Amino acid sequence: TSIVAHLVGDVDTDVLAQCIAGVWQRNDGLRLQFGVCDGVPYQMLAEVMPPIERRDVSAADDPAAAARNLVRATVATPIDLAAGVPLRILMIRDGVTSLRVLLLSHHVAMDATGLFNFATNWLAEYARVTTAGSPTALPAASFIDCLEAERAYRGSAQWTRDRDSLIDQLRGATPA
Repeated sequence: TSIVAHLVGDVDTDVLAQCIAGVWQRNDGLRLQFGVCDGVPYQMLAEVMPPIERRDVSAADDPAAAARNLVRATVATPIDLAAGVPLRILMIRDGVTSLRVLLLSHHVAMDATGLFNFATNWLAEYARVTTAGSPTALPAASFIDCLEAERAYRGSAQWTRDRDSLIDQLRGATPA
């Protein structure tokens, strides 16, 4: 699965890379990596983001075409799930004021909606940093924390009361 964001203007690629890394770091789903041990697949959270590759094709005869060709070639290269986080990020400079950012993920790890949400978040973060001077103060979005909170709720007296209340409300409902 892949998407390309085309940014036009004076883009600071170092700040952009920091924003991408910040969003990546606080989202567990983006940090999953996969492996196999004794024939059993597993997943774990990566501590290090895959490197952001940077290419400059602005000197090509047709920079936009060179960028499109680079995107096609990158997308056509398979992602090995066992080689780390199945995410590729490629910044392609194809003009003084033109930057394309390719996000590519193995479909097992992320679909197009996930990539779009990832891009939306780091673009918003970049806008915030470049206009306000600092990143947005957001907590980590931990799926693991959500699962632990759900487990605690399901073991609580509140869950029992909520379940019993729902049963009482539905008692006698048609259809059953």
